[in-house]
Amino acid sequence: MSKSHLTVNQQGIRLSVYPHTEPMP
Repeated sequence: MSKSHLTVNQQGIRLSVYPHTEPMP
């Protein structure tokens, strides 16, 4: 899973664009 295109919210909410990726703790 590439985090380069993955942007998570400070609250750990993943973008709906990448539902297959889990938010980082």
